Amino acid sequence: MYDFITDILQRLMIRHLNAVGHPAGRELDEIGQERLRMDWQTQNNFDDCGVFAMRHMKTYIGDVRTWKTGLAQEGKTQEIQIASLRMKYVAKLLVSNYNKKKEYVVNEVEKFQSMDKAIRKRLRKHADNTKTERL
Repeated sequence: MYDFITDILQRLMIRHLNAVGHPAGRELDEIGQERLRMDWQTQNNFDDCGVFAMRHMKTYIGDVRTWKTGLAQEGKTQEIQIASLRMKYVAKLLVSNYNKKKEYVVNEVEKFQSMDKAIRKRLRKHADNTKTERL
């Protein structure tokens, strides 16, 4: 289904490597592609490719045969795992020293945490009800 995209990406990578004089350009030009089948592959999740990519980068250590991502097969368990990872990754990004708005984010979180529990609950519900409009 996506074979032409990976071909284009490979061609662009080869072109870049050759342009900067990197020897891997020639090597990459001589090898083919193999689409891996992974137990955690999805058929119906079109939104979380970034979360999967980050998990892959975190867990891959050079050998596909022994690769353990910790992700379940597509289904409810995987949905919960992906939601948890999404929250974990966004939290790390928001409080990263590279985030120019880190101080603002931290202050807003502190303000939210200092609010009455009932108000926080109402704000969460409102945010959940209006998230589609904000995306």
